[in-house]
Amino acid sequence: MLKISRRLPLSLFAACALTAQSDDPALIAKAKAIHHNVIKLDTHNDIDPANFTANCNYTMRLTTQVNLPKMAEGEMDASFMIVYVGQGPLTPEGFDNAYKQAIAKFDAIHRLTEQLAPNQIALPSRPPMSSLCIKQASAPPSSALRMAIPSAST
Repeated sequence: MLKISRRLPLSLFAACALTAQSDDPALIAKAKAIHHNVIKLDTHNDIDPANFTANCNYTMRLTTQVNLPKMAEGEMDASFMIVYVGQGPLTPEGFDNAYKQAIAKFDAIHRLTEQLAPNQIALPSRPPMSSLCIKQASAPPSSALRMAIPSAST
């Protein structure tokens, strides 16, 4: 009986997953219309400065969850880039290390916008729009892609 009870949740999940998809053209068209007409955004996108180099950056199809090619394919409108630094020791050295990690991430974003992809990505400098805007060259203004970073200066 124990083996059956362990398999039952997996079987129910598999059955639900199989029935959740549909080949109904009208339903697919409706879903695509909704997808096309809503704002699609990712409100938390952790970043790593290693993904902001000439050989590895967000203009490329990386293994990251979000990058420009994936955003374009999924018609994603915005992604907020998070300058997150984990808590370390609550000491002067720990605070200095956290500061250096955060600045490295901000510097990486500036490198992306100013050196690596200045024609695709711009960093707005006026409050309250503290976001990193990513524009597809071929896309109309209404479908501009954005990556945003929260601003501590506003």
